Amino acid sequence: MTQKKLKQFLRYNKRTGQFYWRLARHHNPKGMRAGWKNKNHIYIIINRKCYAAHRLAWLYVHGKWPKEEIDHKDGNGLNNCLSNLRTATRFQQAWNVKVSKRNKSGLKGASQHRNVNRKKRWRSRIRAYGKSFWLGYFKTPQEANDAYASAAKEHHGKFARV
Repeated sequence: MTQKKLKQFLRYNKRTGQFYWRLARHHNPKGMRAGWKNKNHIYIIINRKCYAAHRLAWLYVHGKWPKEEIDHKDGNGLNNCLSNLRTATRFQQAWNVKVSKRNKSGLKGASQHRNVNRKKRWRSRIRAYGKSFWLGYFKTPQEANDAYASAAKEHHGKFARV
């Protein structure tokens, strides 16, 4: 797929992130919004090939396929506005994830630990480029999260999500 061919099939609105059909095709009338969404992303089929809409948006605007992955800055894979898309490595994408549903504290980087005296303490660590960095023990989950937030800004830069 090239930018020229893509623009023959679809029109992209940079502000809304939506694609619309330029041509009437099968069950898609001209002007109809293109694609379908699954749980996390929007997909569009062109000539029997399935494409992720965020990658098509990049091709549509920049004229070439991204060399790396495409990251959604706000963490919402359904938001394909151009201002919400950026290229990223696999590591950088992993840094920009929301707090896991399994996280009991509800705060990124904070997990509970019981020491030998049975006093509840909170611990924090961060991962970057395949390495784990120990941030210490804390009295509250908020203190552990604050340590994580500070380290995330240092290690993850503009991809830090706290």
